[in-house]
Amino acid sequence: GGAAPASEYAFTLAGLMRSMESAGYREVAQPEGLRVELYSFQRQSLAWMLDRERREGGLNALFWQEHKLRNRTGPMGKSFFYNPTCGEFMRFTPLSSGGFLCEEMGLGKTVEMLALVLANPYDSKVSQARMRQTGEQACTVATGQGLAKVAAGMLVESRATLV
Repeated sequence: GGAAPASEYAFTLAGLMRSMESAGYREVAQPEGLRVELYSFQRQSLAWMLDRERREGGLNALFWQEHKLRNRTGPMGKSFFYNPTCGEFMRFTPLSSGGFLCEEMGLGKTVEMLALVLANPYDSKVSQARMRQTGEQACTVATGQGLAKVAAGMLVESRATLV
C-alpha cells in the first residue's frame, strides 16, 4: 500500500502525472452567457483552468525554477532555469499559459472549454505587457508546413491555450 517514494518517480512520466493529480478543487460561478448549467465537477474544472490561464509565469511556472548565475566575485546578473521533473536546463524563461484538461470521455470537456472562453475573454493589454516583458519580436508557430517564425504584430491573438 501507499504511494511510492518521490525518488522512484524522478524524471519519469509517472512522476509528472503524480505531481498533477487532484483530489478536488474549489468551484466558480456559472459563466454569464452559457446556457447549459455546469455540474459541480465542471465548475471545479473551470476554476482550475482559470487558475492555469491567469497564473504568473504560465504553465511553466509549475516546473521551472530560476537560479542566479554566480562567479567567484558574486552574482553575475544573469539567470538560468532548471526543471527538476525533467532534469532540463534553459537560459531563458520558458513562457506559456494554459495547461491540459484531461478528463474521461463524456464528462463535458467541450462545454467546459466554452465556459472558459466566456469566463476569460482576451485582454490585449495583458498580451502586450507580456511581449514587452519578454522582449519578443517574433515567435515560432506551428503551421501546416511545420514550424515558422512569425512577427508578433502579425499574429491573431487568442487566449485559448488549453488542449
